[in-house]
Amino acid sequence: MTHASLTTGAAATLAIALFDDPFYQSISVASGDDPHRRLMQLTRYFEHSIAEGHEVGDVSFTGVEGAAIWITSDDAARLRVAREKKLAALSQILGDEGFANYQRIVAAMEHALPPIIDPSCWYLSIIGVSPESRGRGLGGGLLSPMLAKADALAAACFLETFNPRSIPFYERLGFIVIDTLIEPVTGASYEVMLREPKKHVMAA
Repeated sequence: MTHASLTTGAAATLAIALFDDPFYQSISVASGDDPHRRLMQLTRYFEHSIAEGHEVGDVSFTGVEGAAIWITSDDAARLRVAREKKLAALSQILGDEGFANYQRIVAAMEHALPPIIDPSCWYLSIIGVSPESRGRGLGGGLLSPMLAKADALAAACFLETFNPRSIPFYERLGFIVIDTLIEPVTGASYEVMLREPKKHVMAA
């Protein structure tokens, strides 16, 4: 499988997996009530999110059945260039209303981040597994390598989730809820979760 086909396949999976998420519903309003158009629009969104992850973080795949996108760089210049490239693409993909919603939501969530989340924290931006593949441990498999790397480098990790049913999954991986907030554009509540690096104890 080529890199391009893997990216497109994984992006399409993310579009299906996160189809009902309040954030993604809000940014895909240009598609109206047409689910096929929404899936196509979100697939293009996730293609650019994967590209951003490759530039300033990491992307893990389990074939085209799932993907996890991390932002790990704390280089402000690199992050700015990657964001500007993504914004230029999204302004065309999302339409005026969807793009405005995207900018407002991202700005509000960044402003609301608890002070304990600093620029050195690794951000789990996106994770999704195809509905028919859930319950097989793919989500944990997607995250385990990066969490092990975070432990080795003493890096804290954080995420934001609009799905309360996902909280036990993240807790099993060492994340804890540090705040519950309301996103003003969607009116939906979401949790901010933090994972401190695990300390390795040397055997005597």
